[in-house]
Amino acid sequence: MSMHITNIGKEIAENIGAETIFKAYGPALVRLVEKENQTHPYDLQQTAFKVAKENMGTLLEKYELLDFKDEAYRKGLLLEDIYSIFGVMLRDKIFTDKGIPVPVRPSTAPTLTHSPVL
Repeated sequence: MSMHITNIGKEIAENIGAETIFKAYGPALVRLVEKENQTHPYDLQQTAFKVAKENMGTLLEKYELLDFKDEAYRKGLLLEDIYSIFGVMLRDKIFTDKGIPVPVRPSTAPTLTHSPVL
């Protein structure tokens, strides 16, 4: 199963300004993924998710992290759930840059209503 940002995830992304944040920190995240020297799309995807979850908290400014915590609290989520949104954004950026097709979610695929991705 490939990961996608759900409607809940899109709402969270808008609330925290994910596009702006990704523009600021995306290049650093891409470099961290590239250090792993993965070539297979699955491995690139898994590495992107891992890098985002392990590094977003240390890259964010204090006020950004507080915004993330506020949003996680309001939605009843873990910070890692919000970081997973950035994992999808990172994977999509890397795939696009490498000319790898970005997975498309089938319209009939089930979603988990509590998760911002899947």
